[in-house]
Amino acid sequence: MDTFPHLQTERLVLREMQPRDAAGFFEIRSDPGSVKYTGVPLYTEMAQAEEYVSRVADGWKSGESYTWVLSWRAGTPAAGQEPLAVADIDPGLLLEEEPDAQGAADAGGEMLGSICLWNPSPDRSSYSIGYEMRPAFRGQGLMSEAVAAVERFAFWQLGLQRILADPRVENVASHKILTRAGYEQKGEKQEEDGMHTLLELSAPGNVGKPANALLWE
Repeated sequence: MDTFPHLQTERLVLREMQPRDAAGFFEIRSDPGSVKYTGVPLYTEMAQAEEYVSRVADGWKSGESYTWVLSWRAGTPAAGQEPLAVADIDPGLLLEEEPDAQGAADAGGEMLGSICLWNPSPDRSSYSIGYEMRPAFRGQGLMSEAVAAVERFAFWQLGLQRILADPRVENVASHKILTRAGYEQKGEKQEEDGMHTLLELSAPGNVGKPANALLWE
C-alpha cells in the first residue's frame, strides 16, 4: 500500500492523522470519563498527545496499525443539528474507478474522533479494533458508521479473517456499537484494569464489495 487508505461514509471522512489533531486527542484523553474504560493513561500535557500522534501516524506504512481520524464530510449537518439515524445511511459501494475528489478535498477537517486497527497477529490475518470520540460528537451513530467502513476495508482490502475487540465489561456504549456491528462474544478475560469481554467478527464467507464505505487512494 503506497498511500494512506482514506475512507468515507455518508457523513464522515476517515482521513490520515495530522499533527494538529493532537488537540483533539488531548481533549479526549485528558477527560477522566473518556479514558475510564480504555486503559489509556490520563493525559495532563499536550506533549503527550503530540507524541502519540507522531508515534502512530505512520503505522500504516509497515502494516503495524491503521489509524483514521474522523472528520465531517462536506454537506453533513454540524454537531447539534438533527443527525441521521444509522438505519437511514445509504450503504453505497466501494469505488473502483473515479476517486471522490470532494471527499479527498475534505480530508483535513475537524477531528471528531479516531478509529484504528492495531495489534496484528503474526500472520496479519487478524487485528484488534479500537476507537475514541470527542464527547460533543457522541450519541449520533457516527462511530457505528466508522466501524462499518473500517470493517469492510479490513476484509475487502486487507483480506483479514477476523477483527477482535476486548472492551471492559462495564463499557456498555462500546458493547452496543460492536454487537450492532455483528461481533460475537467469545468469553471474558481478567486484565489489570478489570474484566474484559472478548469479541470477534469473522470475515464473511464470500467477501464482496463493501457497503457503507467509499475508498480512494
